[in-house]
Amino acid sequence: MPPPNLRESVYRTTNKPSAEIWEIGELFVAKPMSEKVGKIKTIQGRADITAVQIMNKKGLDVSPDTEPHPFHANIIGWPEAKDEQKMLAVELANEASLHLK
Repeated sequence: MPPPNLRESVYRTTNKPSAEIWEIGELFVAKPMSEKVGKIKTIQGRADITAVQIMNKKGLDVSPDTEPHPFHANIIGWPEAKDEQKMLAVELANEASLHLK
């Protein structure tokens, strides 16, 4: 599900080594989250999906946003209606591949 600003944060990692993907997650997702909530968070898993799979969904797009990392992007174009957001989120989840650490 997208956050309230309808910009779902993602990282473009196609053809990147698995170790590099996990490191990006720890440094640019888990660490800032740990600082925000005041307790240590770690990455437990990730869902991999291609930009093409995302952009094939009605209205969605992948917009590069190189902060905080050059591979960072946002999934944009989410509908306002929660039920439509849920439908798209389920479709994306069904196409993604899950990787557990």
